[in-house]
Amino acid sequence: MTVQGVTLAIGKKGIEFFSQSLVSGAAVKKLQNLTPPSNTINIPDFMDVGFGYMSSYSNFKIQLSNGRLNGFNPSYSSVAQGSGGTPAGNQFQLILSAGGFSATFDWRETYEKYTCFNSGDMVPPSCNTTYPDKSFSYNPGFGGMTVTVPTEFVYNATTNTYSFNVTAATGAASGPVANIPGGSAVNGQTSAGCFSTKVSDATASAISNIDFKTPISQILSGVLKSIDGNTDLGNGIKFNYALGPGGLGFPNARGVTVGTTGVASYGSEIYAGDKPPVLPIPAVPADSDDHFMNIYVSDWSINGLSWAYFKAGLLNLTLTPSDLPNPSALKAATYAAYEPAFKQYGNVALTALISPLDAPVTTFQQVWLFTTAAMTLLQSQLPASVYQMLMAFSGNAYASLSTLESAMTDTQIPPQYFATIENAVSQKGKVTNQTMELQILVENGATPRPNLVFDLQRTDIMTDLSLGTTATNAQSMMFSFANASNQVTFKSTTIPGFSKKNFGDFVWPVVGESSYATAMQGMGQRGVAIPIAQGFSFLLTHSTLSVQEGYISIATQLEFKPAQLPMAVRGLVHTLVHKRDDETGLMRVYAIAAE
Repeated sequence: MTVQGVTLAIGKKGIEFFSQSLVSGAAVKKLQNLTPPSNTINIPDFMDVGFGYMSSYSNFKIQLSNGRLNGFNPSYSSVAQGSGGTPAGNQFQLILSAGGFSATFDWRETYEKYTCFNSGDMVPPSCNTTYPDKSFSYNPGFGGMTVTVPTEFVYNATTNTYSFNVTAATGAASGPVANIPGGSAVNGQTSAGCFSTKVSDATASAISNIDFKTPISQILSGVLKSIDGNTDLGNGIKFNYALGPGGLGFPNARGVTVGTTGVASYGSEIYAGDKPPVLPIPAVPADSDDHFMNIYVSDWSINGLSWAYFKAGLLNLTLTPSDLPNPSALKAATYAAYEPAFKQYGNVALTALISPLDAPVTTFQQVWLFTTAAMTLLQSQLPASVYQMLMAFSGNAYASLSTLESAMTDTQIPPQYFATIENAVSQKGKVTNQTMELQILVENGATPRPNLVFDLQRTDIMTDLSLGTTATNAQSMMFSFANASNQVTFKSTTIPGFSKKNFGDFVWPVVGESSYATAMQGMGQRGVAIPIAQGFSFLLTHSTLSVQEGYISIATQLEFKPAQLPMAVRGLVHTLVHKRDDETGLMRVYAIAAE
């Protein structure tokens, strides 16, 4: 089955946000704790000639060990998308940088020293060989360092995960100042400048050869690999985000696009609805766009959620008198005056069974919603007398224009105001239709229990589209339902003498409507999951949703919430704080563990 039910595009600001949120603090913390490797510097043989003596030095070795960095405060600098990789554009280069800092090493020098002293022309020189072994503290300084972290964004079909892989990570120290220990034999030689340069170069090499790849790889693999291709919504319901036909794209190396299947599943069964869509890929947000990403969610994927909810039995309800605010609504005696057939049962309890016959099906169409905003607008557009009559429509929803106009005619609203009213309340919306069965059972102890069976056609309009977080910390598009209509049709009965075929018309609103509405709202609160890395949430104040032909379009910003990460991952993530140093007055960057 070829399907692409959920698609998204991430722009430059989104890439920067992901990089800075996840990498910046974590990298600072990791890099602050790094230590330069031990290093051995071999010094070429040299001679030292002075008044009355000559010394030669050979096998000169400097061993640098127990290295540590001082004042090393790396920070996030930038991220750049490259044009290379497979597919082209999947490579990103993170740059971290640090200003001036120093290092401390234990310096141990060993060498062979051959010295001859000449006390006169006729006296043979006095020569001896020594093997000095000296230790010092060595404190070279650096002008700064740049750490380059090349990564690739890839999809692993075997594990159904999206991840950033570090291909290499290197550091380059700049402007090293050797600061050779004063007691070292290297000092004071005629070629001291050359030796100093050699020591400086070797020290810079030791600093630059710090292993940056391993700790940064741990950060990225621990956090960014949490973009799982399956999102668990609970109750055995999952959404799958394997790559769709659009695949993983990097258009013009200026963003990321993902075409995903967006297929719901229940247990091992996968949704296979009619006419699976291949949604278009959204446009990549422009560099100047405040939104980080654009997302399309198809009505097909929403229908998949409804199907999974149906398969899980979450829309099946069993109601007894104690489940209702008014328990008498499920007592036989309550209806005896209206339908004499109930008199034979006295005041026994009734049980209501509500079960969908099929999964709800949602379609896009024009709808008419009397929202608070629409009512406020109409109050300013209509004569007070007309608005007074219209107040009864507040909160109503209509999936048919003819039904709305019929209701306005019955309310005696003058036809010349119909267009004004319809324009104010009209919008594109999603209409959900479903067929259910309502069964009333008489709890009189008989087997089988006497019953009444009705078919119920229910129409709901999806409203209040929003973004949010489910109980399982999945990011999803959520919605509410406004009931547009219920049509109850008598089907069958085993109650002797029952004659009122329209019994369900007034029983359903009292017995089943509110309870079933609660079950529908539960489905909307799970919503359609969106493939976002764990720890990131939609910034609700900076998101817009609109209904298009066949899908819902979302433009959104994100915020980073480390508290939503699994505990094992949260330990890798740090946030940055800036504090002023009391002694120097300079601002310092600190990384603190996420809570």
